[in-house]
Amino acid sequence: MRTIKHNGFLFTLFATLLMTLVVLPAAADGGKPAPPAPKVGTAIGNMAPDFTADNYHGGKVTLADHRGKVILLDFWASWCGPCMHEVPTLAALKDRYPADRFTIIGVSLDMEKTLPRMKKVIADNALDYPIPYDGKGWRNAVAAAYGIRSIPATFILDEKGVIVARNLRGKELVRKLDELVTPKP
Repeated sequence: MRTIKHNGFLFTLFATLLMTLVVLPAAADGGKPAPPAPKVGTAIGNMAPDFTADNYHGGKVTLADHRGKVILLDFWASWCGPCMHEVPTLAALKDRYPADRFTIIGVSLDMEKTLPRMKKVIADNALDYPIPYDGKGWRNAVAAAYGIRSIPATFILDEKGVIVARNLRGKELVRKLDELVTPKP
């Protein structure tokens, strides 16, 4: 059996490096290493992809500006029957939870030719929450970033912007939101 001799300088350098990378960061936080940051993506547990888009109501809407609130990100269009079925539920949700703790962002996949119908849906249901709209339908940049292939599609984001649920409807949607945000009295 061979004996391996070590260079004292290299051994000390390696030991110092190991202490700096492993032991010291853990000790600074009570002995626990920091959890890894969630990666960005559309799977549950990932940070939701950030975006900035034109808001139908004017100005811009940026997802990061709503951090600190639970966000229901809803992809819809006025020509989508199942989406229109969900509109009353969404309209009721915006009034169910405190505005400082919850918001809806409704990304519209309407196009210029369906804009009059979209305007009517928004007006008839008093949808005053941010509605990213660019008139590009399925080529909408936010929909592309989220890999949207069918609608309605929903994502629930926690206060940190992490996706905690996807594609919930009706009572399941309300139940999950009630877990995350206390309804108004």
